[in-house]
Amino acid sequence: LLHRKIPKELFGLMGAMEARNGRFGIMTDLVYMKLGASDSEARARGVHPSIGGTLAASMSAQFEMFIAETALAYELLRSQGSGLGTETALDLYGGGRFWWQRASADLSVNAGMNVGDLVVSGGRAFASSGDVTWFDPLIGLRLRHRFSPQVDMVLRGDVGGFDVGSKFSWQAMGYVNWEFARTERIVWSAMLGYRALYVDYTKGTGKSLYEYDMLTHGPIMGVTARF
Repeated sequence: LLHRKIPKELFGLMGAMEARNGRFGIMTDLVYMKLGASDSEARARGVHPSIGGTLAASMSAQFEMFIAETALAYELLRSQGSGLGTETALDLYGGGRFWWQRASADLSVNAGMNVGDLVVSGGRAFASSGDVTWFDPLIGLRLRHRFSPQVDMVLRGDVGGFDVGSKFSWQAMGYVNWEFARTERIVWSAMLGYRALYVDYTKGTGKSLYEYDMLTHGPIMGVTARF
């Protein structure tokens, strides 16, 4: 007899804020991700009507990550287009990215054997967890282009780490905003784009070694409010 199930959990949330004054701006970006998976298996076998055994095991693992990014931006140039409301701007930005990661794992094993009326059974459980934090400086460029008063596009990329926190990291992001509502004080837009974030981080040696060499990427969507 074999029974197996592998439920998985995936959750992500991102928020960003920017304040501008003339050529200067302050950018803040927050990301939270949670990944989880579990697996269970049970086996039962008999070699004789009065002799048999069972073995069951279950495992669950969970990974959480929080990233907080803050940068100071400076507008290097701005160019007005030929169309109504069109313009292009290029920003240089620099700052830092804070990382927090936590991983946990649980394993449970149970076994039993019966010989006639004699039954022997036992179980063992194992659990482990830990977290790590680090800070990466970063520098990058951002291109902002407005196609019309209602539609604009943003392309940005940066590099960081430089062996201060991680060995190296980079980010590339592009998205388009479509204005769909406007009030006296707030302009509401729908946002759709794509984001990629890579980091190569190592800490410790031997049994305490922790390595995170990963590229995370995927589509992003949301709503933006401009005051």
